[in-house]
Amino acid sequence: MVSKMDVVLVEGFRHEKVPKIVLSRRGLSKNAHDLLDDYAVAIASDDDADRQLSLPWLDINNPEKVAEFIATWASDSDTAASK
Repeated sequence: MVSKMDVVLVEGFRHEKVPKIVLSRRGLSKNAHDLLDDYAVAIASDDDADRQLSLPWLDINNPEKVAEFIATWASDSDTAASK
């Protein structure tokens, strides 16, 4: 059994059934709500309107906070998987 979780960052896998952070920028043709699925764990956006959605909102222009969220989420997921 592997005791560490790997995190792979990819672009363009929005239709895959894997945990994901939805990325959205104000003014794009699709908003964050249109991109959500059952596998979304957070939204990284520059649009305050996305804060109203039910997932954690991350400032897409603050990569340190996004990285912190990923590290915490991965750690929590690893802990839950080992129970």
